[in-house]
Amino acid sequence: MALSFATQETIWLRSLLKELQIPKYLDKNAQPTTIYEDNQSCISPAMNPVHHARTKHIDIRHHFIRDHVDKEIHLEYLPTADMVADSLTKTLPAPAFKYHRNNMCIKHYDKIVTPMTQASMTELPNE
Repeated sequence: MALSFATQETIWLRSLLKELQIPKYLDKNAQPTTIYEDNQSCISPAMNPVHHARTKHIDIRHHFIRDHVDKEIHLEYLPTADMVADSLTKTLPAPAFKYHRNNMCIKHYDKIVTPMTQASMTELPNE
């Protein structure tokens, strides 16, 4: 489900960049956009266009991905432990959260005291 939405968004963004005349996306032979996926059972039917009896229950939107693989998108497996976006979507243990936070180039300042935290609410001027 998430891969089909990511594919739709990727196609839309690529068409927007093409309309904005970004040279990289104007070429007919432009490189496909890489989408990282941690679900191998989702990647395999998308990469293999052969119809299997086990996949007949899959919705049309999932078959939509097959049409765009290697044309506009490229699927690549990335283990769950390396998925940086997971820190934005689920609760993680502190070491994993810090690892992903550092990979997103977000800095954390532990010892900073702002003027608002120094003054109590009774010390603030009345408006």
